[in-house]
Amino acid sequence: MVGVLTSNHNFHPWEISLAALLFLFIVRFFRGHRRSPRLPPGPKGWPVLGALALLGDKPHQTLAKMAMQYGPLMYLKMGTSDMVVASTPAMARAFLKNLDTDFSNRPPMKAGLVT
Repeated sequence: MVGVLTSNHNFHPWEISLAALLFLFIVRFFRGHRRSPRLPPGPKGWPVLGALALLGDKPHQTLAKMAMQYGPLMYLKMGTSDMVVASTPAMARAFLKNLDTDFSNRPPMKAGLVT
């Protein structure tokens, strides 16, 4: 019994990496099944890039085609950020009218600030 506790086993980096990836996969799998938010329809996208790879050279035309397929309100995952796209003025008006309090306290964008 003492020999088991004082084992001189050296872990290889690939063993540690494999164990960490397996742990993250299990945590992600079980967290994903617990919560299922109701999101608008949208394309699946790629695992890390999301829908960025689907937009192509002319994103405005791609978004218009996606709006025909998924409807005037669609969900896109852009990298690690989640987005909801309202593609018609009526949908944007309804969306902002109902959720005005959620968008009224957003922090200012750093890209839009003039110094």
